[in-house]
Amino acid sequence: MSLFKKVYGSFVLSALVIAAALSVARIFLMNYFYDPNLENYMTTTNMPMLYNVLLIVCCIALFSVYFFVQPPKKSAVIPQSTVSSLFASSLCGFFFISSVFLVVYINFDFFANNGLAMAWSRGEKIEVISFLLTIILSLPSAVFFLKAESTKGNDDTAVQVLSFFPVLWSISYLIYLYFDNSVVINNSEKLYAQLSVIFIMLYLTSEAKYRITKPKHHLHLALSLVTIVVVATYCIPNLILTVMLVLPFDEFSIYSGLQVAILIYAVVRTFQFASFKLPEKTAESV
Repeated sequence: MSLFKKVYGSFVLSALVIAAALSVARIFLMNYFYDPNLENYMTTTNMPMLYNVLLIVCCIALFSVYFFVQPPKKSAVIPQSTVSSLFASSLCGFFFISSVFLVVYINFDFFANNGLAMAWSRGEKIEVISFLLTIILSLPSAVFFLKAESTKGNDDTAVQVLSFFPVLWSISYLIYLYFDNSVVINNSEKLYAQLSVIFIMLYLTSEAKYRITKPKHHLHLALSLVTIVVVATYCIPNLILTVMLVLPFDEFSIYSGLQVAILIYAVVRTFQFASFKLPEKTAESV
């Protein structure tokens, strides 16, 4: 086994362990220290602050893989598709399509009662536009994931164009989260949600670069690890707490599920790159 695989493999396993541990910790925090009336954590405890510090330290430690893996001397290529990567990619496509129907379904009364026009008249134009764009962009994003892993190499023009849509989806959803006035702007959970989508956006942008241009392999690996931890620690606890009826089932729950699908895709792709045969100079220069 090359030195690259040993070092990066240890980082991957560390990311998974950290993601699991912090997810359990956040469920504990939400159950015992979160006040739904205040829409924030209780001020009588320092546990949330300690959790935030630990999350930041872990992410910095994982991102340090950037300095241990040197960029390839040649243009990096996409590892060949496997059964697991095809499943993960198809799962993302399925969740993107499902999110359209589910979001429309749970907001049916809102649409039926002319809620969009009323929100527009109240001056919530950015929120309305970003909400609709998030729904619309889910469809071409689904097509990308359904097609991406069935394409050999990175020369398919259609896939290259489609790879922009998941990035655009994450941007529109991030804007919607920021301008959503149903949650106070300083709500810590809202900040976690935005952070999760930001790393989804960065990860998907890095993935798109593999389809279009010469990517920075070491930067992609570092982003993948941090994305796994950040997305897992926000979305997985949210889904579990929704099932436990601690949190309501709404569009945020649906998009948390979608982000978990992207998380699974990122994990599979990360293992692909960890076992991928890089140019010899890259593997040996760790």
